[in-house]
Amino acid sequence: MKTEESIHQFTKSEDKDLVAGVSEFGREWKKIRKHKDSLRKHLPQTLEKRYDALRKRGITTLILKQLVGEKSAAKQGEVKQGEAKQTKTPFTEEEIAVLKAGVRKHGKGHWTRILVENKEAFHHTRTSTSLSNKWRTLAGISSYKKQDKKRTFVYATPGGVPESGPDKRPVTLKNKFQYEAALKLATKDFIYAEGKSKATVHILDKNTKTKAFLHVYECTREVVNPPTIPKFSEETKIYVGRVRKIKTIRLD
Repeated sequence: MKTEESIHQFTKSEDKDLVAGVSEFGREWKKIRKHKDSLRKHLPQTLEKRYDALRKRGITTLILKQLVGEKSAAKQGEVKQGEAKQTKTPFTEEEIAVLKAGVRKHGKGHWTRILVENKEAFHHTRTSTSLSNKWRTLAGISSYKKQDKKRTFVYATPGGVPESGPDKRPVTLKNKFQYEAALKLATKDFIYAEGKSKATVHILDKNTKTKAFLHVYECTREVVNPPTIPKFSEETKIYVGRVRKIKTIRLD
């Protein structure tokens, strides 16, 4: 029996539009299908299967590099024609946190690996070179250490009210960035409903005198093998958190 996927085979142009769509909208297949005319003949679940297949074969990374190259060429063309040069997209707080976490995990120099592992966290124009340059900039700014002090974040309800943990006390998190606070929460049992592997958390940020923010993250986690050292028993479970930022709400 012919499937929807076999009837509508993907062209190279459609693969390109699919990867560009994920870079822009994340894994929102219905939204990608709506905004990319070439993909409307494919069902959302088919787009998901196709993207995952491309990613396993390493093709998404190649297409992303191609897209970045085309954008760079387009920018150069605009400058040659006398048009205003577009400004670079500054690194966000989340991107800096992801970059630092990547360096802690893989070490300096593994920029492509860090980029590929966290492609949904970085802006779609980022390249391994831009990560390397940003890291050198951060390492060379002496005042960066002052910005790097740990701040206090609070696990909260959707309304911004501090939420209690298993010990009936508010859950406070000491981290440099709210992204790191979300990663810490992602490893905790109490944020997940029974039988669920995904949770939405709200992190209250009152680290400025005049403003308060509520950062909303989607959290998941996976079990990894514990290190082979005496303090870990065979029954010990070690979790690695995964987070995706949904939005930030400014509280009045």
